[in-house]
Amino acid sequence: MANTRLFLLGIILLCTSRVLAASDSTAIGLRPDGREFMAEKHFFGKRIEHFQAVPGRPQLCISFIEKIPPLNQELGLYDLLKHRLLWTAEIDFQKDNYIMTSQGILVEWDDKTRLLSDDGDIQWETRFFPVYIDEESSTVLGFRNWKSKEMVGVSLRDGAVRWQGEMRHRYGCSMFRKMDDGRLIIAAEDLCLLDPLTGRMKAIQANMGAKSGRINSAAFLAGYLGGLVGGALFGALSGFHYITVPVPGNMPGAIHSLHSNLCIDEDRIYFADRDQLWCLDNDFNTLWQRGLKKRSSMSVLKVKDDTLYYTNMGIGLDSQNHEVRDTKAYNMAYDKKDGSPLIGNERQDDDDETGTLSFCFLKAKDEDSFTPLWLTYEQMESQDGKRLYSIDKRLTSQLYSIHLGSDYWIVDESGNICLHLNQPILQTQLIGNTFICLNMTNTIFQFDISDL
Repeated sequence: MANTRLFLLGIILLCTSRVLAASDSTAIGLRPDGREFMAEKHFFGKRIEHFQAVPGRPQLCISFIEKIPPLNQELGLYDLLKHRLLWTAEIDFQKDNYIMTSQGILVEWDDKTRLLSDDGDIQWETRFFPVYIDEESSTVLGFRNWKSKEMVGVSLRDGAVRWQGEMRHRYGCSMFRKMDDGRLIIAAEDLCLLDPLTGRMKAIQANMGAKSGRINSAAFLAGYLGGLVGGALFGALSGFHYITVPVPGNMPGAIHSLHSNLCIDEDRIYFADRDQLWCLDNDFNTLWQRGLKKRSSMSVLKVKDDTLYYTNMGIGLDSQNHEVRDTKAYNMAYDKKDGSPLIGNERQDDDDETGTLSFCFLKAKDEDSFTPLWLTYEQMESQDGKRLYSIDKRLTSQLYSIHLGSDYWIVDESGNICLHLNQPILQTQLIGNTFICLNMTNTIFQFDISDL
């Protein structure tokens, strides 16, 4: 099977090395005053299932899946500046996956991961499941398989296994933070300090996730399995700040990211999980530790002068990275030197904790703006004739992309309309300020959100 696949890859690369995509600008939507909004378009002449932007490069990795015989499935690398497919390769998206790196694209074929260059050549192959690319040390971190806690560090340049160890990740790996000395702090099932070159690791036992009976198990499994098709899940694990390893199927109600940011102040690291607040030195030695006032969720830490400010946001992320309400929000302040509580301005929300809430927008047909609301799953089923739009992405601190099916809008946090995409949209991605989207006619558009 592998030899046949590689043979076909060589043929496809040869045949597609000069394939171009048509490109120009066209109106993609309407501003609130009725003016047309222009975007650059890329048309391929074949059915696109999914695309993923390559970090740091003007390239897209695109999956092509035809719905009519012979049901071709291909993975392609497209240059946005040259408007050209650099290569395509045969792939089975039901079991094969991919991830983008600075050295090329890692493709998981037949239980092996292979690195493809910009020319489509196979640079190396080995057996593991990548979850993070550390470009500085040219190391790929991954697990032997997504259920395994055995982590390996693989050289991005030649595929050699540099080290192996263990990292628990029932709730995924929700945060990677690079230190000045090259070491990584990883929020997995524990808070880990890892040297990506040697694999030397120190871990602090923490409570980073939870189960929620309010999340529908069937919906979770459908979303999880659907994420595997087209490389959507595996392709999303490419070195961004929030990186989620697949949650095991025996935890369909998992909520993850129930922890704070890493607040680094001089030679101290502050961090909070669901129960505790820590102050650590740069070698992960505990300087002080304090139990939180009450159970917490995703939280924010910041230091000003001698005070450490703590805000429990009361939310977590579900299996599809949607915000869900988990606890009540509250604020605290501590002496950063020893963790002594200073003040407790607790903020009580009007809602209780009996239902999991999700942030969304509502709009009636005759209204000219949206209403932002926190609703339970039960409340979402009936809205008195108003249409409920889910959040696709938080674009900036003020802007959201929202949708109902394939009907997409861009609104500010108050629900004011900035842009209505006047054609059905199947997928979106934000890279820097560039918003990239795919419509139902297999055309990819891009525009700068700062132009809104």
